Amino acid sequence: MNNSAQYFFATTATEGNSTTTRVGQADIGFGDVEGLANVEGQLMGISLDFPGHVSRLISIDHTTGLGTLIGQGSFNVILHGLAYDPIAKILYGAGIPWGDGETAVNENNLYRINTTTGATSLIGDMSTRLESLAWTANLRLVGAFDHLYKINNTTGAATQIGDGDFTAGLGTSQGSINGIWALAGTVNLDDIELLPFSITSISLNSKGQLELIWDSESGLSFTPI
Repeated sequence: MNNSAQYFFATTATEGNSTTTRVGQADIGFGDVEGLANVEGQLMGISLDFPGHVSRLISIDHTTGLGTLIGQGSFNVILHGLAYDPIAKILYGAGIPWGDGETAVNENNLYRINTTTGATSLIGDMSTRLESLAWTANLRLVGAFDHLYKINNTTGAATQIGDGDFTAGLGTSQGSINGIWALAGTVNLDDIELLPFSITSISLNSKGQLELIWDSESGLSFTPI
């Protein structure tokens, strides 16, 4: 790892000429900063410690650009993409293959990340390399590199969406660096109660009544129709 490298936080205008502006004068304070996610208004990112073979979860102050360590994940888990589900309150990370020889990390797994400690919990194998993740209102968890995928957040299984190849026409001179390295999804949190929800259990109780259990944001109410 190049210890002299500096990483700065910047904002980009969504209109006009998309001017990028550095936030603060100091660097983030962490090296190899990868995916970003908005977690309940707190900006979080991954700082990779390649020599240590770990991924560190950090928070970044959006007014100063300074990073603060939250914690680190498991040994040999190298994360790139991050995505936060604001309904289930879960932060996801995409593991990527890295390294050579006996210390190589040869997996493409989906992980759940503890936003308080940075600890990583394995969900399952995505079976494809995904460098970026995003959470969207209609597709929920998606990821990309050479193609776009919808990801099952329970098993980690990734299903390709469409035939679009993001490496097409880019040639082979740059090898594996061609692809989608960042994704972003949008959702109006004011309308979050209007989103479809997932039923997790259907059963009959002791009175013979049908019981449904589903994932939902805390505090919402539902009316049968």
